[in-house]
Amino acid sequence: MKAAYIQFIGGASGDMLLGALIDLGLSLEELRSSLSLLSVDGYQLLGIPGVYAAPLVLGVSAPPRWPGGYSNPAPATLELVALAKAPIAPELSIHQGAGELTTPTGAAIIASLAQFQRPAMTVEGIGVGLGSKDPEAFPNVVRIWVGEVAENPAQFSAIGPRQQGIVLLETNLDDVTGEVLGYAQERLFDLGALDVWHTPIQMKKNRPGIILSALLPQSLEQAGVELILRETPTLGVRSRPVERYAAERRIETLETDLGQIRVKLKYLAGGIVAAAPEYEDCRRIALESDRSLMEIYRKAETEAQAKFLT
Repeated sequence: MKAAYIQFIGGASGDMLLGALIDLGLSLEELRSSLSLLSVDGYQLLGIPGVYAAPLVLGVSAPPRWPGGYSNPAPATLELVALAKAPIAPELSIHQGAGELTTPTGAAIIASLAQFQRPAMTVEGIGVGLGSKDPEAFPNVVRIWVGEVAENPAQFSAIGPRQQGIVLLETNLDDVTGEVLGYAQERLFDLGALDVWHTPIQMKKNRPGIILSALLPQSLEQAGVELILRETPTLGVRSRPVERYAAERRIETLETDLGQIRVKLKYLAGGIVAAAPEYEDCRRIALESDRSLMEIYRKAETEAQAKFLT
């Protein structure tokens, strides 16, 4: 699928985005002709059905710079960002004094068209749109990358795409029971955590302790922090953005003489490299048949590997 990825170097406005599209080869005459009809359907004439975007660059939060002016971000921009639940790039010192970087028009276009992620893709063309600002520390520029998105991400990488938009929450605990840790872990998984684990550590005054770690999508960061603060004795939670590589995986159902067992298949470079039976299915069959769990698991694993790995 042909797709565009919008990179916000110095914010975005409607004019900047149009400038980048024209730089990519969009005919100005065709654009004017289409817009004059004002039917809106049939936009972005470059034949790009997939639109993706980086986190929005809003600049430094600031009050109105003159009487009767508006704050940055502008109220309309902030409302559009909130409606789209769009990720926001952090404030940087180089943005100080630059004022508005993403306009309401720019935010409206991006929020209505784009998915906020960078897909695995080839890059076949780059369009640059310039804004009217001229900050000393950075260019007032937006770039649009155009190329083909992989139907199977493994075609671009043997280990799959790098996943962004993930946060790692951690807290040190030295006064918590195993029951509380287990309950907090269950609640975090119910919330949508990608992974949760405990690490033994040595704390001050030589006391043994535990690090509670949780990997969550960025959209769940606030809810995850609140859950950890509510369900454990901690007084604070550390948070940092992380990226990860994740192999493609699929679930297939294996028919055995013991019953149906789901199998998790792991892919690398488009091929299956591992097949692992689902624990819960093996546990259920072991209880129903009064046979050992390890016996059921080994039998299912052998049949799964014979079917999927050959």
